[in-house]
Amino acid sequence: MCVDWELAYIMPNLNCTQKFETEYVAVVPYEDERIQNIRKNNKDANILLDGFIDDMKRKIEPAVLIFNKRSPEKVKTVEAIVSFRNLIAMSVLLMGWSAVRPEGTPFNPLFSDSFDFYPITLGKDHGLITITPAITGYRTTDAPFIGMPSMKVPRFLRLSYDVDDVLFDALLRIWKKRFLTPGKNDKHSRRLFRSIEMAYHALSVPSKNESTHYDYGVNISLWVSAFEILAHQNKSNVDLNTVLGLLETYPWTDRKLKAKRYKIIYRRNKKNVNLIQKMYKYLYDTRNGFLHGNEIDKNVLFPGGNKKMQPLFVIAPTIYRIALFSYLNKNKMVKQPKSLHEFEYYIIQRRYEDFLLNIIGKEE
Repeated sequence: MCVDWELAYIMPNLNCTQKFETEYVAVVPYEDERIQNIRKNNKDANILLDGFIDDMKRKIEPAVLIFNKRSPEKVKTVEAIVSFRNLIAMSVLLMGWSAVRPEGTPFNPLFSDSFDFYPITLGKDHGLITITPAITGYRTTDAPFIGMPSMKVPRFLRLSYDVDDVLFDALLRIWKKRFLTPGKNDKHSRRLFRSIEMAYHALSVPSKNESTHYDYGVNISLWVSAFEILAHQNKSNVDLNTVLGLLETYPWTDRKLKAKRYKIIYRRNKKNVNLIQKMYKYLYDTRNGFLHGNEIDKNVLFPGGNKKMQPLFVIAPTIYRIALFSYLNKNKMVKQPKSLHEFEYYIIQRRYEDFLLNIIGKEE
């Protein structure tokens, strides 16, 4: 029933027609019936929802994260809500980056800023509240409210986003098991959502220092952390070999991507690896260069300094998607397709593989 839903967060940077929903929590467009019902019953919600404009003072209609009043208490926690938002973001953003080519970019959002929550939301009883590490504020709705989306990311046309449905369905099943099952806090889902939180940071717009090489270096460092969280094993240290071992388990459909036709050196030992492992080694070495204070070459953001290739920050999201499914498969957290050629699985798999195949030949 519509009356059972409450507004949790405004997402003004999203401008899509889709609904991402469960029985208890959902991200929905402005015109959703549940939003309209909230508006009818809460004057403060009207002030908040109607207060958003763009930089040309045109009214915009933000997406909204809502939750069911009857939700289990665990679902109402920040951890559960953020994890739900993040799994949606991964399913859209990773798909978007897999479509990036030198000749153009997709209509999908590419940066996690598009999914950020607005810092002002409804108070518990009335009014609007702001709670961040920097400010705690309260305002009555008698005062005018004007909100704006981030100027760092485009809102795009009002379209249906391209979603990695295979990833979304897999992550949503795990989210439900973790947050709807009383007392459930297994280590595999904990690591998964912690890694995804790190990836969400890594996918933010690198602009704190006016998008210098060091901004990109910070994001690359966060990417490596996201991989290492997934690859970490019980009571053991995680290193390059641990992550490479995880990536090696991915079930490729194209033999070119499975072939170990590349060589890397790690701790004075030579190792034969496939393309995705080689790309991760570039990512790992670049992270070390930035964090250890090494002299930074102007071409450091390209694999091996090769400007014929896509930059590492373009390749990293696809490597991460491969790592996610390697992790899910390894820990039996995802349903295996009856065949690798099962239609939806195969189509999405080919999307990422085609992106990587476009690299082959340019890396020489």
